Amino acid sequence: MKMLFYFLLLFTMIECNQDKKSSNANKAILKLIEKEFDFGEISRTDTINHRFEFSNTGEIPLIIKNVSTSCGCTVPRWHKESILSTKKGFIEIEYVPNSIGQINKSIVVEANTDSSFTVVYLKGVVKEVK
Repeated sequence: MKMLFYFLLLFTMIECNQDKKSSNANKAILKLIEKEFDFGEISRTDTINHRFEFSNTGEIPLIIKNVSTSCGCTVPRWHKESILSTKKGFIEIEYVPNSIGQINKSIVVEANTDSSFTVVYLKGVVKEVK
């Protein structure tokens, strides 16, 4: 009877582990080099360009479906082609200040990853032109 119990326990553990592996096998994994970029202090007439780099550490191609920003002053650009497993890609952000003060902009990346949405941040301080 004990042998049967241990056999069923072992079988259940193996099956649960297989379920985890199969659910991850159907997803790409977007691994960011950085999740936040602090541009420091800039003038209101400056423009910031930054590249958020990432790699696909999943087993299937990474497809970035959309990139949205928290305002029209932040413009994203990205490759529309899929990123193969182990390959790298990037999302370019152009920020043109439309106000002064502390800036915290969020950029939402929608992809075929486990959580579907990944957020990166752009922050800094915009000073008035002297």
